[in-house]
Amino acid sequence: GALPVTVLTRKDIDASGATNSMELLQMVSANNSAGNVSLGNVIGATTFSNQTASLRGLGGGRTLILINGKRLTTSAGAVTGAEGVNLTSIPFEAIERVEILKDGASAIYGSDAIGGVINFITRTDYRGAEGTVQYGAPTRSGGGEQYVASGAVGFGDLSKDRYNAFFSLSYTEQKPLDQRDRDFSKTSYLPQIGLFGISGNTFPAYINTGGIGSPT
Repeated sequence: GALPVTVLTRKDIDASGATNSMELLQMVSANNSAGNVSLGNVIGATTFSNQTASLRGLGGGRTLILINGKRLTTSAGAVTGAEGVNLTSIPFEAIERVEILKDGASAIYGSDAIGGVINFITRTDYRGAEGTVQYGAPTRSGGGEQYVASGAVGFGDLSKDRYNAFFSLSYTEQKPLDQRDRDFSKTSYLPQIGLFGISGNTFPAYINTGGIGSPT
C-alpha cells in the first residue's frame, strides 16, 4: 500500500548478473554500503565470511531478513560490526523474487527491523535444471583466485502431480591473497616512492638512540 516496497522479480534477478544474494542487494540503492558487510568493504577485517545487508545504513543487526515470511537466524560466527544474517547462505537459484520494505517496521517485527525488511520468496513450481560456473583471478599471479559454481533442479507439477521438489546447491572458494605476494606491500621500505616504514624498536634488534628517534 502506502509503504515504500521494491520488488525484484526473477527476470530482474537474471538480468542483474549477480551470482549470489549479496551481489544482488548491492544493486539496491536503499542497501547502504556504509553499514553492510561485504568482501569489498571489509578487506582485512575478521567477519568469518559473514556478509550482511544494511537498509538505510543502519547495519545488519537492524535489517530483518526473511525467507517466505519466516525469520532467519543470524550468523553463528558473527563478530561485533558484522551482525546479521549471512546473505550468502540463501540459495540464490531458489529465489523467485525479493520484496524489500525500505521503511522501518519495528512496530510489527521488533527492533531488528528498524532499518527495513528484505523478504526472499522461493520458487514453488520450478521444473527443469540450470547451473552457472564462474572463475575470477587478479591481474597478477600469486593467489586471490575465486571459484563459484551453483546449480538447481526441480521436478513435479503442483496442478497435476500435486507436488513439486526443488534442490539448489552452491559452492564458493576464495583463495587467499597475502600481502607478501605483491611488491608494493611486502615491505615497509620502498625508497623509490618515499616509504620508510621501518623502526629501530622492532625485530631484528632494539636500538636505543637516547630519545632522538628511531634510526632509519
